[in-house]
Amino acid sequence: MRAARRARAALLAFFAATAVAPLGAEDASPPGHLLRYRFEALAGGTARYTVETELRQTVRHGEGPPQEGLRWRRDRIEQRFERRGRAGRIRQRTLRVELRVVTPDGEERTWDSERGEDPPEGFERAGLRRLHRTVVLEATPRGVLTRVRGAVDGLDRAAYQASLLKLPEEPVAVGAGWRRPAAQRVPYPPFGTLIYFTRYRLASFEPASDPADARWTVEATTTVSLDPDPPTPGQAPREVLLTRQEAGGTLRFDGNGLLLESRFRSLLEVTVVSEGVRRVERARSHTLQRLRSFEPGRRRGR
Repeated sequence: MRAARRARAALLAFFAATAVAPLGAEDASPPGHLLRYRFEALAGGTARYTVETELRQTVRHGEGPPQEGLRWRRDRIEQRFERRGRAGRIRQRTLRVELRVVTPDGEERTWDSERGEDPPEGFERAGLRRLHRTVVLEATPRGVLTRVRGAVDGLDRAAYQASLLKLPEEPVAVGAGWRRPAAQRVPYPPFGTLIYFTRYRLASFEPASDPADARWTVEATTTVSLDPDPPTPGQAPREVLLTRQEAGGTLRFDGNGLLLESRFRSLLEVTVVSEGVRRVERARSHTLQRLRSFEPGRRRGR
């Protein structure tokens, strides 16, 4: 399960990079659509989401049969919006967590925070420390986070800092895109560092007489490379290769910048050859975030 935990950690980092990495404008010249989070309209509103992730991890040693494990998780989260001048504040809280794990030998374990039971051993690392904790995010209309309060630790803070899609400074036309201005480097122990490159494209924009009723969709594509670490002293020489990677997804918003749905998929495969033995670790994941309800504030749409 140690290899499975490494692969899962890499995939969670991978999705943070593909979904909400820092961006810079590219090919975004008028005429186009000025994409913004309209906190003046969202203020007072409460959004409730489900975030569901399925991760399948496979490890294969040499010519032996592959061993596959499954990890499924569903979070129910709540976001409350406030206005601060032209900027905004989001108070986010995790209301419920459900987990299901199937080990390579077929053992199945489940846990639901609403049952009031302690999580089984090994579940503590699944981000359960966010449960019932309120985190406050302060952001500009472009989605640039200026402050994060209430995060569990530095890693948790970094994840929240990547929780909004940063929008281009200028209007962007349908079909045009923007990208992250610099590569993002994420540690992938014990093999090295993963390097992410993400591009975004405005796939569609559906205007409406009421701006709140407009709809727009962004497509994301991410490529990954691996910068391997040398073996530690006393360790046998090895070759580490990123032999397969695929990632991408879509995000759909309403005219006020309220996220309606996001879908992301990823495939990451690392091959390690040491002393003539080949080991292949593969992790395939799909994440769906969907708006379940929105209670508007009194000033929504104004």
